[in-house]
Amino acid sequence: MDHVSKIFRYARHVKPAQRRGGCNHRKTGDGSAAFADQNFLKHAFTPVMPYHPLLHQQRMGVERSFFASLHHLAELYGFTPRDVTGITYPLNITLAYEHAKEVLSRQTGNLSLRIYAITGNEVALVTTVPYDTNWTLYYIPVKPIYLLEQQGLSKQVGLLLSICAYLLQVVMVPTFTGGMDYVCGAYASIRQWMDDTETGDGEQNYPEELAEMDQLEKIGEQMMAQMREVAHLQAFERRVKTFRPQSNGDRQLRKIAQAALSLYADYPTQSIFGLIPDRDEELAEDDNYYVTTLDQYLSFYWSSRGALAEQLESYVNCDLENNSAIDEPVNYQVFNSPQAAVFHDQDFCVRLFSLIADLSTFLYELP
Repeated sequence: MDHVSKIFRYARHVKPAQRRGGCNHRKTGDGSAAFADQNFLKHAFTPVMPYHPLLHQQRMGVERSFFASLHHLAELYGFTPRDVTGITYPLNITLAYEHAKEVLSRQTGNLSLRIYAITGNEVALVTTVPYDTNWTLYYIPVKPIYLLEQQGLSKQVGLLLSICAYLLQVVMVPTFTGGMDYVCGAYASIRQWMDDTETGDGEQNYPEELAEMDQLEKIGEQMMAQMREVAHLQAFERRVKTFRPQSNGDRQLRKIAQAALSLYADYPTQSIFGLIPDRDEELAEDDNYYVTTLDQYLSFYWSSRGALAEQLESYVNCDLENNSAIDEPVNYQVFNSPQAAVFHDQDFCVRLFSLIADLSTFLYELP
C-alpha cells in the first residue's frame, strides 16, 4: 500500500452516491486556545425577530454592527454595498449580504463570506479561505516505528514518538485503534468481512491478513498508548537537541523533528479540528450530499505494506470515490474593524501537511 503512505490522491467523481453506513466520526469541541477569542466563529448568525423590547435592542445592535462590518468589507474589496434604505429588517441584511457574496464570488474564486455572531447583539462579516488538501490522503504508518523499537534504535524511536505525540495530543490527528475514528471503523469492517469469508472446507480464507490484524489490534494499541503519554511531548525539545545523526536517514529524521518542534512552538495549542468550520445546515440535511471528513483523509494507520494494507486502500477508495465535497481547514479574516489588506494566514496548515507528508514518506522508506 505504498500509495497511502506516500500520500495518494483518491478518485473523485462529483456526483451523488448511494447512502452508506459507516463508523461514527470524531465530534469536536471548541477550537484551541489559539482561537479562544474567536469562538463566535462556531455559531452561525440567525436573524432576530423584532417583536419584544429586548429583541428590538438586539435588532438595533445587529443592524448597526452588520452594516459597519459591511462597510469595512466594501472598503477593502472596492465595491459599493447594495442600497437597502427603506427595506425592513431582517430582509435588509439578507439582501445586502447576498449582494456582497455575489460581488466577492466574481472577484475571488475560493473565498466564502459568512455572518457570525460575536455577542448576543453584535455580528460581523467573515471571509474564509480553505486550505487545498488536493483530495489527498494523509495517513501516517505506525508499524515502522514498532519495527525500529524491536531493533533497539531507542534514540530514533524516542524522536518519532515525540513527533507523533505532538500530532496526536495537540494537533489531534485521528487514530486507528480503540475508538470511533474512520480508519478504526475501516479496519473493523475489513476484519468482519474476512471473518465471515471462509473456504469451502470451513478454513479461513485470509490467514495472513487475519494474523496481521491480530498484530494491529494488540501492538497498534500499545504504540498509540505510548504516543498518548505526556512524557514524550515533554521530552520533545530535549530529544531534538541531543540527537546526533549517524546516517542520512538520521539526518532526515532530525530535519522532520525540527520542523515538528518549530510548528509546536509557534502553535502550542492549535488543533486541526479547530480550523474545520461547521457545515451549512441545509447541506448537512441533504441526503444526496456526501462529504469527505477530516478523519477520513487524515489519520494514523497501521502499515503501508502487505495484503492488509491493500485491503485498506481498496476500502478507502471505494468508500470515498463518490463524495462530492471535502471538509478542509479554513482561515478567517474578521471584519469587525477596518482591515488594511486581505490576509488569510495559512502558515499552520502549509507547515502541518508538509510535515505529515515528509513523516509518512520517511516511515514508508525505512528498510
